[in-house]
Amino acid sequence: MNEPASFGTNENDPWYYNSQDHPNIPPLICPTNPHDSNSEWDVPPYKTQAVYQYGEKAHLSSVTLCMSAVQANGTYRFYDVKNLYGLTETIATLDAQYKATKKRGVVVSR
Repeated sequence: MNEPASFGTNENDPWYYNSQDHPNIPPLICPTNPHDSNSEWDVPPYKTQAVYQYGEKAHLSSVTLCMSAVQANGTYRFYDVKNLYGLTETIATLDAQYKATKKRGVVVSR
């Protein structure tokens, strides 16, 4: 997969922090304070799968980038384009599969 992942997001002491390979690289901290205007992307008004999978203190940004991040020179929020990584990868794989076999195939993404 070609999607961004940062497994220490919003953690004060991520697993890699004291590693000799990654000495004291500060973790990515996303706006998760409900009173912060940028937190609307990382803290939606409803519970998401992240809460059920990673616990009550999890946010949409758990194990990835902040949803308030912007891409394409500030044109798109990461919140809006995160799922496009998997979609475009699936489209490219299906196209390559058809060109290689000349048959319609099935692509199952993770």
